[in-house]
Amino acid sequence: MLGMLPAELTSFVGRRKELAAIRRLIAGTRLLTLTGPGGVGKTRLAMRAAEQMRRAYPDGVHFVALDSLSHGDLLAATIAAALRLPDTTADATAHLMEFLRAKQLLLVLDNCEHVIDSSARLVARLLAEAPEVRVLVTSRQVLEVEGEQTLLVPPLDVPEVSSRREAAKLDVLALFADRAADSVRGFTLDERNWNLALRICAKLDGMPLAIELAVAWLRTLAIEELATELDRGLNLLDHGSHQAPRRQRTLRATIQWSYELADTAEQLLWARLSVFSGGATLEAIEAVCGGEGLNPDEVLGLLASLVDKSIVQRDDQHEVPRFRMLEAVRQFGATRLAAADTGETLRAWHRDYFLAMARGAEADWFGGRDQAGVYRRLRGEHANLRAALEFSLSNPGAAELGLELVTRLHVYWINCGLYGEGRRWLSEALSSAQPTARFYAKALWVCAYANNALGDTATSKELGRQALTWSYRTGDRAAHGCARAVLGGAALLDGEPEQGVRLCESARSYLDGPGETTWWLIAESILLISMAFGGAAQATLNRAKHAQTVGEATGQESALVHVRYALALALHKAGRHDAAVRQCQAGIRRARDFNDVLSVCMFAELLAWIAEAAGRFRQAAQLLGVVEQVWPLLGGKAMLGSPMWVRPHDDCLHRTRTALGAEAFQTGYAKGMANSGDLRQAVAFLLEERRRGTGVPRAENQLTKREQQVAELVAQGLTNREIAARLVVAPRTAETHVDHVLAKLGFTSRTQIASWIAGQPADERA
Repeated sequence: MLGMLPAELTSFVGRRKELAAIRRLIAGTRLLTLTGPGGVGKTRLAMRAAEQMRRAYPDGVHFVALDSLSHGDLLAATIAAALRLPDTTADATAHLMEFLRAKQLLLVLDNCEHVIDSSARLVARLLAEAPEVRVLVTSRQVLEVEGEQTLLVPPLDVPEVSSRREAAKLDVLALFADRAADSVRGFTLDERNWNLALRICAKLDGMPLAIELAVAWLRTLAIEELATELDRGLNLLDHGSHQAPRRQRTLRATIQWSYELADTAEQLLWARLSVFSGGATLEAIEAVCGGEGLNPDEVLGLLASLVDKSIVQRDDQHEVPRFRMLEAVRQFGATRLAAADTGETLRAWHRDYFLAMARGAEADWFGGRDQAGVYRRLRGEHANLRAALEFSLSNPGAAELGLELVTRLHVYWINCGLYGEGRRWLSEALSSAQPTARFYAKALWVCAYANNALGDTATSKELGRQALTWSYRTGDRAAHGCARAVLGGAALLDGEPEQGVRLCESARSYLDGPGETTWWLIAESILLISMAFGGAAQATLNRAKHAQTVGEATGQESALVHVRYALALALHKAGRHDAAVRQCQAGIRRARDFNDVLSVCMFAELLAWIAEAAGRFRQAAQLLGVVEQVWPLLGGKAMLGSPMWVRPHDDCLHRTRTALGAEAFQTGYAKGMANSGDLRQAVAFLLEERRRGTGVPRAENQLTKREQQVAELVAQGLTNREIAARLVVAPRTAETHVDHVLAKLGFTSRTQIASWIAGQPADERA
């Protein structure tokens, strides 16, 4: 589980002193908060420090951006998403704690100030329940959590110097020169301009964001003009609230100054852009921001101007370029939008745009038009979809539109591993909607489906029965059929496959309309799985071929994953193990495209059963180790809490352990766990996309005798501090040895070291 850090779009300049301080402080504390005004560079500093410390954390460093999070209630779910944990449980915090409890990682929480209370509560609980996790926070306000260490990140130093040689040593001028060269090709600091640059930096109090915004004007102004403009009526220290810290006033004044230098149309677009959460595509910006005082045809040119002035950043790390503002700049725009009394109107336009997107996504999904692309498109707009839902569901007059939006997004919630968040939004929408509303019955059965996936069949059945009632009253045949299928799924999970077959057979007759192939296939899949568990393997295979043909002909790639599972299960029941494995692997490849966590879990489980039935006990032990890791990623009950999965799992576990013996079983089991730290790693292992097992290191990477000793102590579960005490060395030396072991073996976690040691013959150990 390596973790991920955002790519740095511009070079990192200076901050050696602060980086050293972070490394020193984090070594002696589990919570370090970088404080300081917005725009001082806390985020970049935290990212660079995390990158430098990456090797010290076996389970990686993980960066969580909170700037687009508007409600603290979603903090745990946002962190879980950054850790690639599907947010599929009603108690996202408990799910997160359970995952982190045994991890040794660094968690970077960026921009906590607007959710400070929620951040403090969650971090306090994390420190108590996950003893090997360390947290690096950036915030304009301290968390005030017990044990917290703080580091004030100051602006870059702007001392008085008398020569260019002295000036060349300053980080603040290195930043100025670097960003100026980005703005004006060929720009360099020389004898003629270095003192002007230093004067500008002094006026901006060394604030990195202020410098970057100011330097962008070198595309328009000569450096002499820029310095003069700052001297003339734009005294940065005199602007802003006198209640705020001095440096915060400086930043606000810099943003205010950039705002005043923009023309009226640019100012209007700047304010309107603040309605987006997490940025937006050009298409979205043109659709939402154009109109009523802003000609839609002018939006592109105005946006380009704001990008040129470093007010908006263009991000090309997506299939379609996105545009976003730094949070301080976005918040400034939001205050302008509120002052103009147009915030509600823009939020409604924003909601309408993303409602139209949801309608189109649903139509494309049902039409079989690049379903994986639909998933990626919705995933990229997750923050905006949340913002649109929050606006709709907090506005009584928009409750029905909110119900439509959350229901249209069901293809995202329940096909792409977001059962928990989907269930929360659906429950909230249902609580404020009228039963006679158009999407009420549909929302009921979708919520029931999500509860099935999380193993809560009691709630699923109650919602499913309500969906039957209201769909019958409103004449919604499709919702009625889907409700029957969901109830069939609940019956199967409760150990009643015959009832599942009957309900799904009846459901199919209601799902014969245009655009209903997706749910016909889902109902058919539940029916086929019920048949296979009921012992009708050959009948299942015969019937599944037709479902597969229908799915392939209509582009229903997501639903075909479920059909493949039914096929694989029937082949397993029929003793055709190799064919079953091929179906499992084909299903896993496709499930990966949709972040379909539930299907990956089910296929991993089935692969373990197949390996055991085929007498491949070592492989079965490894697969059971994978299963142990992946089921918790779902966020609900392991094996869906269903006897249909629990009993075969327990039987497989018992027979495999008996066949191998306790020691060999544990070796294989640990190997599987070590190779499935997150969903992507687990999928790669299941598909054999990289070497299984860890093997013996190459000759050129053999461990030294001391490193071998350290590896064996790691395998015994000792911490770095305990290893240092055992070997009578400094803790830092022990940490270095562990880093060398990880590097030489090509591992990323201490668990992998333990598995490698367990697999070595005793006579090969030092």
